[in-house]
Amino acid sequence: MTALDYLLVLELLMLVSAFILWLIGEVFARVDAQDELCQVMRAFWSEFGRTRSLRFSTGLFGARSDAVDERAAWFSKRREKRDEPAAATSMPSYAVKLAIKVVPGSSRDEIAGRLGDAIKIKVMAAPEGGQANRAVIDLLAEALDVPAYRIKLVRGHYDSRKLMQISGMSQAQVDEKLANFL
Repeated sequence: MTALDYLLVLELLMLVSAFILWLIGEVFARVDAQDELCQVMRAFWSEFGRTRSLRFSTGLFGARSDAVDERAAWFSKRREKRDEPAAATSMPSYAVKLAIKVVPGSSRDEIAGRLGDAIKIKVMAAPEGGQANRAVIDLLAEALDVPAYRIKLVRGHYDSRKLMQISGMSQAQVDEKLANFL
C-alpha cells in the first residue's frame, strides 16, 4: 500500500467515527435540536449525503461507464425524493407541545392528572442518567398509542418541569387520548 492508500483509509476511519458519534448523540442522548453542535453535525451529514453522488459521476481517469451513470441516476432520484415537500408525504407534519411535571421515584408509573397548565406524571425511575426522562417518554407513548420515537423532550432535561413534543398528532387527538387519564 502506498502513502495515499493509508491516508484514504485514515480519512474513512475518521468519517466513520464522526458518524458513530453523531448517531450516538442523535439516538441516545436526545439532544436539543437548537444546540449549535447538533445543527452543525446535521448540516455536515446532509451536505455529505448530497455530495456522495458526485464521487460516482466519473469512473477511473474521468471515463464514464454505464454502471456509473446508473448509480448517479439512482442518487439523483433519491435526492429528489428526499427534497420533496412534507405535504406530499402521507405522514402529518404537525406536532403538539405538552407541558409536563414529572415526579420521579414514585411507587408506580402513572399519569396523575393536571397540575396548573401541565400534566403531572409519576414514574418509578430515578432522576439519574436520563432514566426518568426515558420512563416519561415510554409512558406517554403507551398512553397516546404512538411509537416512542415520535415523542421528543424539547426542554427540561434536568428539571422536573419539561416540555415534550409529540409528532404526527393534532392537539385534539392528544386531548382525546389523555382524557382517560385526566
